[in-house]
Amino acid sequence: KARRYYEQALLEDKDNAFVWYQLGRIDFLEGDFDAALYKFDKQIELFGDAVPNVYYMIGLTNGYKARETHATSDWQKAAAGFQQYLTFIPDSPWARTDLSWVYFAQGDYEIMIPILEVGLAQNPDHPWLLNMYGLALRGLGHAVEATTYFERAKVAANDLDVSDWSRAYPGNDPQLWADGLAEFQSVIDYNVNLSADSTQ
Repeated sequence: KARRYYEQALLEDKDNAFVWYQLGRIDFLEGDFDAALYKFDKQIELFGDAVPNVYYMIGLTNGYKARETHATSDWQKAAAGFQQYLTFIPDSPWARTDLSWVYFAQGDYEIMIPILEVGLAQNPDHPWLLNMYGLALRGLGHAVEATTYFERAKVAANDLDVSDWSRAYPGNDPQLWADGLAEFQSVIDYNVNLSADSTQ
């Protein structure tokens, strides 16, 4: 239904700066990454930087595509998308988390550190940033320091409720919000235990 209405909106108002972006988001959610990227490129071609979130979605889409293709070029495009988004919204903890995820997936732990440190200076209790920082430290072999950040992430994550999760992932199925939060908390618990065990 969403696709049908956006396509109708495109026919009726070609100057609407959000339609190509939203159609691309639908393609992304359906796993059609190439179609999504085509629409995001069309968005930029027609409207430039009117919707900066398009760069975030380019980063996310290329990142998910890279998980399937394992292509370095797709990871690079993912990083470039998030970096471009950060030029518009440098305080975004989400873009810093996801940009770090791109480098984590490639084992580039050193590159993650400054990206996350800027984010933590602005959002010191952000559980996603704290968890990613712990992963970077663990990847670099700093298990004791990593455990500290995982424990901080655990405290912050345990303070979240389903409404917090819904604001973080508004595009996800509402029926899965509680499960998503529980899984996130479980992953952090796992990281705490794994990191703690490696220090003994």
